[in-house]
Amino acid sequence: ASKDDKVRRFKVEMVPSGEYGQVMVNVAATAARGGAVDVRVSLSAAAGVDIEVLNIAGRHVATICRDRQCEGGVTVLSWNGLSHRGTRLPAGRYLMRATARAEDGQQASGIAALQMFR
Repeated sequence: ASKDDKVRRFKVEMVPSGEYGQVMVNVAATAARGGAVDVRVSLSAAAGVDIEVLNIAGRHVATICRDRQCEGGVTVLSWNGLSHRGTRLPAGRYLMRATARAEDGQQASGIAALQMFR
């Protein structure tokens, strides 16, 4: 080491989850015959969650929940496969979009594909 080298020190500080942390969301959906769907949402921290169903062209066809308060971890929701008009969605491929909003204003979204069977 040369005489121009300086000693540098730094401090790593850990804070509890949710405090200054980034909210992250992951969504997965499993369809069963007859139209029932289990939707699993994984959150890194507590947040209000919106879950919507889009057709493969990206158009909104159903809302599973709006501003549902969920804790960090995995939340499982059931959906009956009905559109926002109350009709059964036909078999085919859909997208599930989950958007999570934390109290501090952070927002994150996750998208998963879903194959509906009839």
